[in-house]
Amino acid sequence: MEYWTAFTLGLFGSLHCVGMCGPIALALPYQDNSKLGTISNMLLYNGARSISYGMIGIVPGVLGLGVFISGYQTSLSIMLGLMFLFVALFSINLDREILRLPGYQQFNQWLRSQFQRQLNKRGKMTFLSIGILNGFLPCGMVYLALAASVTQTSVIGAMVYMFLFGLGTLPLMLLVSLSGNLISIRLRKQLYRLTPMLTFVFGVFFLLRGLQVELPENINFWLVEGAQRMCR
Repeated sequence: MEYWTAFTLGLFGSLHCVGMCGPIALALPYQDNSKLGTISNMLLYNGARSISYGMIGIVPGVLGLGVFISGYQTSLSIMLGLMFLFVALFSINLDREILRLPGYQQFNQWLRSQFQRQLNKRGKMTFLSIGILNGFLPCGMVYLALAASVTQTSVIGAMVYMFLFGLGTLPLMLLVSLSGNLISIRLRKQLYRLTPMLTFVFGVFFLLRGLQVELPENINFWLVEGAQRMCR
């Protein structure tokens, strides 16, 4: 699976991240003695979050390698497409469903306690630590990206895929951090509700890919243009 799908999935999926992770981003003490220092703190947090996604990519990378060796990549892409469509059409709240998994509620509470501990500290390591921890929060879009990364044919490929997904979320998350409370809670909730639409688009993409339907060369431009229109 081409790497541009990872960045595009992150770019579109960041509309979901604004609704879910926006409050965390706004709560972080980015302020430094200089504007450059403040921006570097934001980049450190978001960069660490992307690295965390890359680390998680090891697991789907191992699975994807097995699928590649077995020769079932086409079937996997069809299954992923159907899964994306199912989640979108039935408006399944993956964040809530993930928390129902055995032991995950306790893990989530432990993560949040670690967030609080790190917020009480000051220094560059605070942003690095919180960024790494944030990558493990239950997030539907992250898990959809993990599912898509299984289409890679190596562990390194899956890790790069997830890292690029994280980078795709960076522009909008940086905007949230820089704008502060100018992006209202109501707007963040409205952006969050766009998730099913975005999931549907990528479900169609993976399905067509698995069915080996030839896609237009400029499909990436179409997807970006569509996202821009939805954000207006």
